[in-house]
Parts: sequence; C-alpha cells; structure tokens
Amino acid sequence: MPNHRQNYLMGLFLVALAATLFGVAGAVAKILFISKLSPVQLTAIRAFVAALVMFSLIVVVDRKSLVVTKKQFFFLFLLAIVWACVTVTFYLSVSKIDVAVALTLEYTAPIFVIVFGLFAGTHRFSFHVIWIIIISVVGCILLTEAYDSISLHTDLLGIIYGLLSGIAFAIYTLLGNKGHILGIRSVTMTVYALGISAGLWLFAIPWLELSSISLDGPTIGYILFIAIGATVIPFWIYMAGLKHIDAFPATIVGMLDPISAGLAAYLLLGEVLSGWQMAGMLLVFYVIASVKFYESKFLTPA
Repeated sequence: MPNHRQNYLMGLFLVALAATLFGVAGAVAKILFISKLSPVQLTAIRAFVAALVMFSLIVVVDRKSLVVTKKQFFFLFLLAIVWACVTVTFYLSVSKIDVAVALTLEYTAPIFVIVFGLFAGTHRFSFHVIWIIIISVVGCILLTEAYDSISLHTDLLGIIYGLLSGIAFAIYTLLGNKGHILGIRSVTMTVYALGISAGLWLFAIPWLELSSISLDGPTIGYILFIAIGATVIPFWIYMAGLKHIDAFPATIVGMLDPISAGLAAYLLLGEVLSGWQMAGMLLVFYVIASVKFYESKFLTPA
C-alpha cells in the first residue's frame, strides 16, 4: 500500500508539472499569434522542432526505445494523430479567445473521460464523480463567462474549438493509459507520437506558407521554448505520470494548466480576469485538491 500510494503521488506530481508547462506555452503561443504566426503554422513548426530534438536525444541516449512491434506502431500512429488534433484545436481556440478560457475548455476532458468510460463499461458513476463533474462545469462556465450570451455568441467558434480540444485530450489521455498496458514505455510513446505527428505535417508544407514567416531572435526563442520546454518535456513526463494514475485524476490535475496560463498571460500579455473568472479558477483549484481522495471515493471501476 505505501508503494502504491507513493507511485500515485508521483503520478500526480508529474502530471501537475506537465500541466504547468503546457499552460505557460499557451500564453507564449498567444504572443506568436499576435506576431502574425497562425495556429496551424505554429502547430507544424512545434511538431518539427520537438520531433527533431526528441529523436536526436533518444538516438544518443536510449536507442532501444525506438524498437516496437507492428501492433505497437499502429497504436503509436493513432496516438500521434490524436495529439495533432489536440494541438491544432487548442491553438485555433487560443487565437480567438483568452488563453485561460481556451485552456479551461480543453480541460473539460475529465467529463469526456467519464462519458467514454460509461460507454466502454470500464467505469460507473458515483456521487463523488458527479459532484466533481458539476463543480468542474460550473468552474468552466464562470471562467469562460459563458453565462453572458453576448460573450458566448462573440467567441462561439473559439469555444467550439476549445471543447473539441477537450474531447481530443480525453482520448489522448486514455490512449496514454492504454499504451502502458500494452507495455510501451513513456519515452517510446513520446518519441513516436512526436515523430509521426511531424511526419504527417510534412504533407502540409506546401499549404503552410512557412516562407512568409519572419523569424527574429525573440520569435525563435519562443518557438524553441514551446517545442522543447512546453512539448518534449511535458509530453514525456505526462506520459510517465499516466503509468501511475488513471485518466480521470490525470485530467483533473491537468486543470492546473489554465491556472498557470492565466498567470502567464497576465505577466506576458496583460490579460486580466474578472471577479467571476477568478471565482471559476478557485472552483478549479477545489477540484484539483479533491484528487487526493480519488482512489477511495471519486471513481469506482465497473
């Protein structure tokens, strides 16, 4: 039991660290969008640079991680496609609405994890699961100011992109759990998902208009941070965390993402949250703090 609890806490810590880095990346991405770099261009460049860095590192440090079976390769191919969907929909959302709002919508993922679990028959509802989902939804509504019909109409497309990102992130997290069940290491899932994703983007190069991008020093620095500090590193440690915890608590703790994004956006972009949005953040904090009771109360396998 002590070892199990220790592994569980380690999983929570790794996911929390990854979420924080992902959140900061959202604010940095907003800076690049202001500089006329499109969400699709950033997603492609991020994939290319991250894959190059990750593959170069693995070739030198741990080549055995590149060896997979045919069945594992097809699984990793699917994982890469889902990851590409997460990033594209997220950056499209960020380009239209505030960073913290886009991230909160992405972290509706716990709701979709439960929904998928119900359909798959792997989990069933309990009072505590219902309570946490309700609080999560209320927190999201407050933070996105969806109660304001005018605001909702104005940013409708950005909100839709954000929800699609949440669905994709839920699937990605569930696949991360499945990958460990199949015996695939975290580093292997990371290098293949990034590599295959970059390979898929190669086919889109003629339409990306990369030659139109003006690369100055700050822009290159932001891109490198997003590719390495906010992709390679958090991607790797998030997968490592999924070895110790289930998709539901992982997506709940992942809600640290919009919190760190909001703080980063305030410092880097001057974005200010209203009182209601701050209340929404507090509810998100409450949900995250509740995860420590997850094993015994929140989710009971079917």
